[in-house]
Amino acid sequence: MKHFFSTTALLAFYGLISMPTLHAQSGCTDALACNFDASAITDDGSCNYLFDTDLPVGPGNIWHVGVFLTGTVYEPLAGPCEANGSVNPNLSIQGILVGDGSAPLSMVDIEDPTGLLSELAGLASTVGFGICGSDITVNALGEDFLMIQQGDLYVSPIPVGPNGEYLWAALQQSFDIGCADPTAANYTGTCDVSMECTYNVAFRVNMSNVDVSAEGVHLAGSFNGWSAQSIPMVPLSYDVYEVILELVPGYYEYKFVNGNVLSAGEYIPYACAAEFTTNRLLEFYGGVVDLGVPCFGSCTACAGCSSPLYLEFDPFAAGTLAACQTVIIPGCTDASATNFNPSANADNGTCEGSGSGTACPGDLDGDGAVTSSDLLSFLALFGVICY
Repeated sequence: MKHFFSTTALLAFYGLISMPTLHAQSGCTDALACNFDASAITDDGSCNYLFDTDLPVGPGNIWHVGVFLTGTVYEPLAGPCEANGSVNPNLSIQGILVGDGSAPLSMVDIEDPTGLLSELAGLASTVGFGICGSDITVNALGEDFLMIQQGDLYVSPIPVGPNGEYLWAALQQSFDIGCADPTAANYTGTCDVSMECTYNVAFRVNMSNVDVSAEGVHLAGSFNGWSAQSIPMVPLSYDVYEVILELVPGYYEYKFVNGNVLSAGEYIPYACAAEFTTNRLLEFYGGVVDLGVPCFGSCTACAGCSSPLYLEFDPFAAGTLAACQTVIIPGCTDASATNFNPSANADNGTCEGSGSGTACPGDLDGDGAVTSSDLLSFLALFGVICY
């Protein structure tokens, strides 16, 4: 074969035979480009990857990229979103597409808010994009494919995940903005992009170990500029005071104030205080927050009787039997009742007879209800003079 080609070339050189002239056609040879030329043999550097489009790219235009959850281990996180023909934008990576069109666009500033899509985030950083009109072409895993537009979503025609997951992409502005956490105070919907959820946090303190100031009890912290007057606390039972604030997740320092000046604030032991302070610490990232009911100026609950079998029972107290003195004896404590129990110290609602009517003054026939029969009983006795 080598000899044949050499002889042919030699004859052609002397003009004894003629050979066809080969014209190499040049153009854009990248299938990702908007001006891809399938007939081109050599690339002439004219490829354009961003052409005649209204799809926004660059800073300020956040794209969400995820996989469909139905049929995967994360299917419960889809909520009602995929059932309604959409996706859950909160289980996705986020980033912006950059490029001037002279080379494939790329995704940068990629974030994985849930931490569940690290593999997808790694893949996205290697993907090339071409945006031509309303079409998006992607080069991923060695394949070039045109994303299929479904409403505001762009969906891959082939699976890209290990379990057959299909890729989707959409602009953030395609979704409603709100809070997708049902436990949040400002929950708007599972399928909304969660931008800033707020949560109700109950602050409670047990003041049974101090004399409460005439100015009441207040809460001061980094959430209100350490004002000792702007957040009064409401007294509950058992010397407990409470206030509920709506806060965004984050880091806060605070303290309870016995009065309305910061100098009357508590000093917390270092064991439970924020580092290098005597302030209490709250750090949370969503969900239900339980701060307990600490004793004023303490890391723990106030000492008291924690047994409901004693009259001294305090549901907010630390467990100590030393404070439990009087065993509860249930019974009728109304001395005028026929079944009065002089040993009882906790009325259990069983009183009967003439004295039992005190709990329901109009119940003249003792049936436990004020009805027309009580009225008839009264009328039957009306005008009688008792000596």
